[in-house]
Amino acid sequence: GPKKIVLISIIITCATAVVTPFVIHVLPLFVMLRIIAGFGSGPMIPAAFGLLGNWIPINERATTFSVLFAGNGIGTIIMYGLGSPIIRILGWRWVFWIGPIAGGIWAIIWISFVADTPSTMPSISDDEKRYTISGSKIYPPRRKR
Repeated sequence: GPKKIVLISIIITCATAVVTPFVIHVLPLFVMLRIIAGFGSGPMIPAAFGLLGNWIPINERATTFSVLFAGNGIGTIIMYGLGSPIIRILGWRWVFWIGPIAGGIWAIIWISFVADTPSTMPSISDDEKRYTISGSKIYPPRRKR
């Protein structure tokens, strides 16, 4: 399901970032690594939105997706701002290692607390499951006869 796709995507993205400082001086390996990183991260957003489609009621999706898109950009801005101090204090390789450390922590949390659908999530109440499931379905319009 989408939970597994997002997790695999994060693992590939983190693994390629960790290896990058070791292959940066060998252009063909560096290019191949960046291609793998691109293919690895490519499915992440569609899978995440598919997962959220199972969880977020229709009337709350616009707000939820807007916040997530903003968060993605904010994360990039924060890392750009931290890049220079990280390089100055720890060295340039750490720019490639800080993200995977955070990604590893995130992956542990993801595995522990995320389910593909509300019906497979043991830690929420039956009332919440019913609300989420009933509000996350898009029914096709009825045809006029």
